[in-house]
Amino acid sequence: MDHLHQTSTERRGSVSVMALFVTILVGGLTVALLQVGMSFNREQTRRIDDERALFLAEAGVQESLLAMRQGGTGGIGSQAAPTLFGNGLLWVDALPVGNQLVRLRSIGMCGSGRVALEGLIFHYTDSLVTTALFSNQSFRLESNVFIDSFDSSAGTYAAQLAAGGGVSAGNGAVSQSNGDVVIDSSVEVHGDVHPGIDDTVEVPGSSSISGSLQPGAEVRPMPPVTVPAIAAAGALDVPADGVTLLPSGDYHFTSLHLSSGTLTVEGPARLVLDDVDIDSNTTWVLDTSGGPIEIYGTGDFVLASNSNIVTTDLSARSVTLNLVGGPAQNVELRSNSTFYGTVYSPEGSVTVHSNFEVYGSLAADRLVLNANVRVHFDESLTNPPPGGERYVFTSWSVASLPAGTLSTDRSDPATVLGVDPAALTSPADAHL
Repeated sequence: MDHLHQTSTERRGSVSVMALFVTILVGGLTVALLQVGMSFNREQTRRIDDERALFLAEAGVQESLLAMRQGGTGGIGSQAAPTLFGNGLLWVDALPVGNQLVRLRSIGMCGSGRVALEGLIFHYTDSLVTTALFSNQSFRLESNVFIDSFDSSAGTYAAQLAAGGGVSAGNGAVSQSNGDVVIDSSVEVHGDVHPGIDDTVEVPGSSSISGSLQPGAEVRPMPPVTVPAIAAAGALDVPADGVTLLPSGDYHFTSLHLSSGTLTVEGPARLVLDDVDIDSNTTWVLDTSGGPIEIYGTGDFVLASNSNIVTTDLSARSVTLNLVGGPAQNVELRSNSTFYGTVYSPEGSVTVHSNFEVYGSLAADRLVLNANVRVHFDESLTNPPPGGERYVFTSWSVASLPAGTLSTDRSDPATVLGVDPAALTSPADAHL
């Protein structure tokens, strides 16, 4: 009897131990599952917050583009004064890294989410004369080519060069190609050089480029030019030592030949010239005091060495030379001459010979610059017509967050930044 009682007691003890073990095991599993669930919930919450922060950063980019189109820098708020959007915070830093290139970094914060997006934006205009040099095909800057900029609306090039210490008048020149750009020895560029998409620029040790070498964001088209319909009046020959005056108006000549005489054109005027031959030791005066002068060259255009073109107000905005003779057109801007204005040849080749000097802009399907050419881009050309501005992304990626607690502290964004949400403005009211 006692033996049976003892056996029953032992069995009950064993069952109790097993029950206790099972209870502990189940409790442990419950705690583990609870911890896994809580960790999963935290991870899910953080993932959702990161997605919301990404949406905020993307919204910051779009607001930044709107700000630039409205004339702003692209900056939206700052880390010290972020903007309030929905249930999160955002700001955008805009850093110019070239004359037409801006680096944007947009940061969004929502709950525990933190995202920074970074990209490069090219600021283009539809007009290619807003660049110092543009070539649809590859081009080379031969030895001792010099490129800088000045602003004719602020005075003469000589005065601005003196103000720059005699080194350059300005760093606002942009040289661009839809193809390769080759830099020879002893080239000096005070500005940017942009080759075509995915191309690079090699700069010899003896040459210097002060600005950006970022490849372009897209292939830029060369819009065609409409030649005004003006009835032809035959050939215009200016005799040796003769003086010819063309008053303001519209003209179309089958040829223009200037041989040691002087030709004066008074603006406003439009000239359609089917063939141009300007000899050495001649003077072509473009008097723009009364208005601009537009020249349309439909055939060969040869400006001989030592010829002299005089533009009365020394502004590239006043004289436009459109070369519209097609791919076979021969355009020669020869040595020891100067030109104030813009040169545009959407289909042809323009060769600028040694020691020629341009104050303005050169754009051609194929541009050839020989040694010792000097180009001084006129920054007054950068004012685009309404609606003529474009903003193109070159790259866009997730970037690292600013150093400090912003990247490590995942608590409330306003607390991390030390700001009062009630005092913050919307992105639309924080354009810089």
